[in-house]
Amino acid sequence: MVKIMHRREFLKLGLVGAAGAAAATGIQAIPSRHRGSEPSSPPSDSTLDTQPDTTVGQSAASVKSRARTLVVIELDGGNDGLNTLVPMESGVYRDLRPATFLESKDLHKVADGFGLHPALARLAKRGTAAVAGVGVAKPDGSHFEMLHRWWMGDSGGDGGPQYGFLGRLADRIGDPHAPAVGIGLGDNFNPALSAAKVATIGLGDLSVVDLFVPKADDAMLTAFQKGIDGLSRSPLASIPLAAPVASGMRLAVETAGLLNHQSGEQKDLGGGDLGKALSQAARLLSADVGVRIVQVTMGGFDTHTGHRDQHARLLGMFDEAVNAFLDELDARGLGATTLVATTSEFGRRTADNGSNGLDHGAASCALLFGPVNAGVHGEQPPLDRLDDGGNLRTTVDLASYYATLASWLGVDPTGVLAGSPRALNGVLRT
Repeated sequence: MVKIMHRREFLKLGLVGAAGAAAATGIQAIPSRHRGSEPSSPPSDSTLDTQPDTTVGQSAASVKSRARTLVVIELDGGNDGLNTLVPMESGVYRDLRPATFLESKDLHKVADGFGLHPALARLAKRGTAAVAGVGVAKPDGSHFEMLHRWWMGDSGGDGGPQYGFLGRLADRIGDPHAPAVGIGLGDNFNPALSAAKVATIGLGDLSVVDLFVPKADDAMLTAFQKGIDGLSRSPLASIPLAAPVASGMRLAVETAGLLNHQSGEQKDLGGGDLGKALSQAARLLSADVGVRIVQVTMGGFDTHTGHRDQHARLLGMFDEAVNAFLDELDARGLGATTLVATTSEFGRRTADNGSNGLDHGAASCALLFGPVNAGVHGEQPPLDRLDDGGNLRTTVDLASYYATLASWLGVDPTGVLAGSPRALNGVLRT
């Protein structure tokens, strides 16, 4: 008797061709051009030094819990840095934001004159490194443009890097034979993870690994698995345009199988979708599959109206999820080797917009957790010297912030970022 499978994934698969099959399952594979062998010469990039890092080529077993890992949480939409890290003693702050300011008595003091948003109680108590004034010298108000700059690590918007910033880090530290060095958790593959030498993938939900676990009594599942395997090995795979699809299918099957056997049970960390994604991140980092970088997206930060309530709700979920995630990392023995860092395309404007909201701004703040020195780092942009658009001026360039993340992983920032950026002093606890 044939057992009928009631899965939305199969409905999706019935509506797409071979080229979309891997993505339709929730796994979007970006195979390396050099997967399985070291390239005879490094890939070119017009702005970056591409000499191989000495850590590339380690076996997956050698890069598990003892190796440093990085988790990046993208606060999509433009997080309000001024209400995340508040200048408590600034009268100008209150004057600029009569509808959205926060009372000093409600803040969590993290340094002289600075307090974290009331919703960040757990993380303030735990120890947060806040970097003030993070942005670019010539900001743009477009979500698309600024997201692209952050994804590519392209502070000036010159369009130089060919691969994503996190992908370039993965190329430096990852095992080219590992099924995945960088993994993005979300509906779409994040361009920040695009890499030249190692495999990086987008994984919507770890539950999709069930599609690749053999079940003898499930005829439809068995047929699907055979179909994917056949497509990945068919003569069409030799056609240039079809080869990346076939390679991606093989990579999806391989990665899902490994995760199924080694990632363990998922825990409920709270904090909504972010907590679910971070629970998956903990499993991925614990699995012996060579994962070194995980990227997670939390949306909703484009708060043009009703800012105070929306921002408080979002930061409350962030506080709950990240705090529980850090506890989970400690329980798995990964707390000392995992850095958690936030990004956001820009901050919000310093002044209210008349609709109890805040429009697109420029500089913001970034938050880091784990092996960090708690407190405020960088320089708070002066509120009495705004740019021509009424926005905070950047005091810590995107490149310097990213140089700090690169240094955490043991990567020379000048090899993955244009120019000669230096890591911020005193942020990391080494």
